[in-house]
Amino acid sequence: MNFFDTVAGHNFTSYVVPGLIDVIEKLTMELKRANDLNERKVKEEQKCVEEQ
Repeated sequence: MNFFDTVAGHNFTSYVVPGLIDVIEKLTMELKRANDLNERKVKEEQKCVEEQ
């Protein structure tokens, strides 16, 4: 018997894996957002230094 033929295997592939994928996608979006905000902050700081 294979793991994926069991109830636990079915639950894992039907619920756990898709849930993990959703969380990874959300984390990816938040990291991109944080990176965009950080890049904007760095550009503003560089602009202020160049004006001095």
